[in-house]
Amino acid sequence: MKHAFVIALGVALAVSPSHSRAAAPIGGSADTEARTLLRELVAIRSAKGQAQVPKVAELLAERFRRAGFADADIRILRTNRDDGEPIAALLLRYRAVDPNGARPIALLGHMDVVDADAARWQSDPFVMSERDGYWYGRGSADNKGPIAAIASTLIRLKRAGWAPRRDLVLALSGDEESGSKTTMTLVRDPWLQGVEYAINGDTGGGQRDADGGHPVFDLQVAEKTSVSFKLRSRNRGGHSSEPRADNAFYDIADAIKAIQHLRFPVMIDHANRGMVEGLARDRGGELGAAFTALLANPADAAARAVVERHPQDAHVLWTTCVPTMISGGSARNALPQGAELIVHCRIFPGVAI
Repeated sequence: MKHAFVIALGVALAVSPSHSRAAAPIGGSADTEARTLLRELVAIRSAKGQAQVPKVAELLAERFRRAGFADADIRILRTNRDDGEPIAALLLRYRAVDPNGARPIALLGHMDVVDADAARWQSDPFVMSERDGYWYGRGSADNKGPIAAIASTLIRLKRAGWAPRRDLVLALSGDEESGSKTTMTLVRDPWLQGVEYAINGDTGGGQRDADGGHPVFDLQVAEKTSVSFKLRSRNRGGHSSEPRADNAFYDIADAIKAIQHLRFPVMIDHANRGMVEGLARDRGGELGAAFTALLANPADAAARAVVERHPQDAHVLWTTCVPTMISGGSARNALPQGAELIVHCRIFPGVAI
């Protein structure tokens, strides 16, 4: 499927991200300047541990200055992770000539990416490549594609002398993927106080079939809460030649199996009902019928079993928790004195943590 991402600012900002977080499809009307900017952004390895997020902020700030934005309207908010690594957020204010009391609109995004192991990629993840109608490169969809689209559009508008009817505030965080410390800094900033609403370049989006048919535009109105839990097992240890029934790894294994069989209830509310109705209609067949059955009766076990075979769609119906990282042990011939498991959960909107 090919996807098109659109944000409304009174004009259209367009880019083409994909639900595949590594590749984004190329639109036929893609702006050359936006594409160039995207290449430069992808080339910056702005992942945790690389200390490159400030470089992204500096690159964008320089582009805005060249377009004619005043230094006073461009701010880089610098801070550090708990381990001392420098990170940053970026703020840009596109001032209205006469807002006449109209409150600002915020445009949101994030400059960081999840790191990538080049050995597991078919191409260099930090060199954007184009093939088969898609862009490949870490961040091309999440979230540097949308940033490139928004930034290049604001730059074109500024060069053209266009003035908004109210202030626009672009706010880009620097650690959305790993702690959101810069987000906490942004929400306290005076420029973002009193905004009427925000448009987030990292949510929603459009899609269509490969032949251009069945265009759909999704607008996200809620989001699951992302929470990670750490489970620890402690043990007196010993020598591996004298194994016992009590073992830190066995404890973790029991926890993993329990989580594997954990099922959270089906939830249908105002935020996802329309989505589930659309899935029932678009998927059709057995899966569509199962979605329809769950809309009528969320406790329908048979329908749930069908939906669970399609995790790319099923996750909209319930909270999810899954083991993602495991560590422990000290030597190959020693019983482990400790083991740790990370369980990552996405909690349905409105559910207390």
